[in-house]
Amino acid sequence: MNKLVKLLVTGWRLYVLALIIRLVLVIYAEWQDSNMEVKYTDIDYVVFSDAAAFVTKGLSPYHRSTYRYTPLLAFIMTPNTYIHKIFGKIVFVLTDIIIGILIHKILNQIKKPKPNTDDDYKKKQNKNNSNNKKQKKGSVNTKEEEDNDIKSDILVASWLLNPIAINVSTRGNAESIVSLLVLLSLYLLLNHQLISSAIVFGLASHFKIYPLLYSPSLYFYIDSGYYNEEEELKQQKKTYQSNNNKPNEIIRFFKEFFNTKRVIFTIISASTFFIFNIFFYFLYGWEFLWETYLYHVVRKDHRHNFSVYFYQIYLSTGIEDTNGKLIGLLSFLPQILILVVFSILYSKRKTDLMLCLFLQTFTFVTFNKVCTVQYFVWYFSFLPLVLYRSSMKFFYTGMTLLILWFIGQGSWLYSAYGLEFLGLNNFYNIWLNGIFFFLINIFILLMFIFHHQKYNHTISFHNNNNHHHHHSLQSKNE
Repeated sequence: MNKLVKLLVTGWRLYVLALIIRLVLVIYAEWQDSNMEVKYTDIDYVVFSDAAAFVTKGLSPYHRSTYRYTPLLAFIMTPNTYIHKIFGKIVFVLTDIIIGILIHKILNQIKKPKPNTDDDYKKKQNKNNSNNKKQKKGSVNTKEEEDNDIKSDILVASWLLNPIAINVSTRGNAESIVSLLVLLSLYLLLNHQLISSAIVFGLASHFKIYPLLYSPSLYFYIDSGYYNEEEELKQQKKTYQSNNNKPNEIIRFFKEFFNTKRVIFTIISASTFFIFNIFFYFLYGWEFLWETYLYHVVRKDHRHNFSVYFYQIYLSTGIEDTNGKLIGLLSFLPQILILVVFSILYSKRKTDLMLCLFLQTFTFVTFNKVCTVQYFVWYFSFLPLVLYRSSMKFFYTGMTLLILWFIGQGSWLYSAYGLEFLGLNNFYNIWLNGIFFFLINIFILLMFIFHHQKYNHTISFHNNNNHHHHHSLQSKNE
């Protein structure tokens, strides 16, 4: 079994397999679209293509009704007119593959321990290094590294071979482009390329507004020790200790909260965001701002979807109700409160940051006024990064949660099928199943938090034991 796993999901074979599966489905989609009543290609892809066709004629992409995206997407899709109509799908497929590569690179970053300024830690590391030099090749450490590499490959496969991610991109949804930009920004940030990360993050936020919800987490992560400037931190400590008077806590707080690195990241990412927006506003005016951003804030989608707000929105459709509009705006409150809490609790360390971004995305999608399948891609791309540092076991807890998630989704889809294909008045049942799916998602959210904290507690306990063991050995030697 292990040999089969290594053969299929390790190295370049995994990426080739993932690419072949997607390309086969893209080709199959052409056949189904031409020969069957139910189309494989998503209607959104038709909208993208039509908007791109308007752009090639020098017109606004918003001439296409229901095009509510950045004009940048329409520009990317223009080869659909010049070359072939599947060009955009090929872009989305390749984006999926690049996301897999980025996930692997970020996992390699997570494996690296963050250096500590503590002298005891340095001594311990020096001792370990000297002991490691004495070990022969093929030691336990090598076996452990090999297991970690296999684990990384399996987690990357959980994205590349994810049936929902495959379905979304091959049907022609552009969600993977935003996920790619977010992960690229994260990768650059972890590699201390602050300016490049800020530029990419600004572009991601322009492409789709939801990455702005990560702003507090990334801001808190970029603290005074972001570059691990040990001497600077030591100097700050000495300065505070040598000060006869008690330091002004307010000044210290503001210096830390608005440190140079945070300000640089904020200014550059915001500048990138506004440069793109000003440029397209100059081209397309108010229509660009409304369709790309503002529409989604006041949007009331009465069509059935996974959201718990669906039924209330459906019943209030066509009714000029001030309370209904107020409820629509208030629906953002739970999202905002939970996102802020997660930003404060889980944004200091690399491994916590991965959990934070995942939880924020999962919460945003679960609590959103509109929730469709393509939104799940937003948090699927973070899933491998979270599972790498989790105590969750796949064949026990993980499998149970996965089955629960599919049961919740399946029950909703069953009711939706009755409405769409059988003409049954199933709106109330769809809403009840939406609540059931919502509760399952909340349970999954709590389980991820529990297993992350359990993992951290285990690692902390293990490190403390090693620390005490090291000191006891040192005492005996003395």
